[in-house]
Amino acid sequence: MALEGFVQSPKTVIAGWGQENFNFVFNKYYVAAMYSQEQWFDRAHDQFLDWLVDGGLPAFLLYISFFVLAVWYIMRSDLEVPEQAVLLGLVGAYAFNNLFVFDDLMSSVYFFLLMAFAHSLSKKMPPRWMFLSRPATERALAVAAPVVVVVTLLVVWTANVPGIVRAQNLITALTTEVPVKDANGNITGQAKDPKVLLQNYQTALGEGIWPGTPMGRQEVTEQLLQYASGLPASTSIDPSVRQDTATAAQNAAAVMMQERPHDARIELFDGAFLDSFAQYPQALQVLASALSDSPKKQQIMFEIGVTYLNANDTKDALPVLKAAFDEAPAYTDARVLYASALYYNGDITDGDALMIQGFGTVIVDDDRLLQVYVNTKQYGRVVQIWQLRVKNDPENTQDELGLAAAYYTNGDKTDAIAALNRAAQLDPSLASQIASVITQIQNGTLQTSQ
Repeated sequence: MALEGFVQSPKTVIAGWGQENFNFVFNKYYVAAMYSQEQWFDRAHDQFLDWLVDGGLPAFLLYISFFVLAVWYIMRSDLEVPEQAVLLGLVGAYAFNNLFVFDDLMSSVYFFLLMAFAHSLSKKMPPRWMFLSRPATERALAVAAPVVVVVTLLVVWTANVPGIVRAQNLITALTTEVPVKDANGNITGQAKDPKVLLQNYQTALGEGIWPGTPMGRQEVTEQLLQYASGLPASTSIDPSVRQDTATAAQNAAAVMMQERPHDARIELFDGAFLDSFAQYPQALQVLASALSDSPKKQQIMFEIGVTYLNANDTKDALPVLKAAFDEAPAYTDARVLYASALYYNGDITDGDALMIQGFGTVIVDDDRLLQVYVNTKQYGRVVQIWQLRVKNDPENTQDELGLAAAYYTNGDKTDAIAALNRAAQLDPSLASQIASVITQIQNGTLQTSQ
């Protein structure tokens, strides 16, 4: 993928994509067979390829030159052969290691210390025109030292500290509980007020200590979108706070997409957020843009298909979920979602064939498939999945209750009552409630929703 991004155009060959932009290459040239790996690589995990993508051929050659010059200096030094061998081994091992990983702060320190030591082995002073490589005089050091200290402090304050502060503010926003001391002095966790949570996110999104610093803002935006996406399912949150949070999330997403156009990741987050608030046309528009930016990313296709299904548009959901499956038929999620679309479209035969081909059976313990069977009124299969769960975890009370509900929905009152009795034995604290439900089943007053 990195190589495809490198050769995309003369511009990418000569100047690259710029620092911190590998994710654009990864998304555009994503290989569907990577479905089982991390979905959002932002580095090539190869330092040589990283420089090839970031800065094009010139940066790649400059990076290679570090190793070439180090080897040259070591070979021309007065060191004994074993000493040269050790240093050459270090350089070679570092180069080999960097074929599979990228540098972090400490590995970079180690690398440049090694380069500096190799440089110190030179037999000759550098030419006059290479003045930056010549030793500085004591007077020059006296002048440069305070300047370097001031500049370093300024750079740390403007480049590092804002990111650190934003990270701390984000941690506060992600902390959903606050410690509360009861009358006995015991400290317990209490759910944080959603209004306070919104304020925490807004603080994390703010300008911070150095205005205009973008570091970390995308992470905050993504976390806010995920948090806001779960609000429609909550009935305990004040509607006005829910709306304010949704508005803040949407505004943050709009700013981020304007700053980083064609970033499929943020577009996917925004599309999923819009879907959760039933804004289906807007969600599909954003997701279509995301798919254009990453044509083979199954996660985007899944979200598009699910959005169509949530909008009760089963016909349009089918081709996009089929396309996701065709990209990587071994991908279990793709198979389940494609089969689900077939079931929703009334094509039980093809759906069953797809499931049997992949799993050997249509009875698969998968929450998504279970919901599909419920929605398409295939209650016999719903019962079988719950039976499978009880078999795999016979001490689980909730599974027994789920099996009882499935039996009752399928019209089997006798087995429903038997399952309820087993649940009462597993958890005696539920015995009275279960007895009440059994009575309702026996006299025919229990509603299906119960």
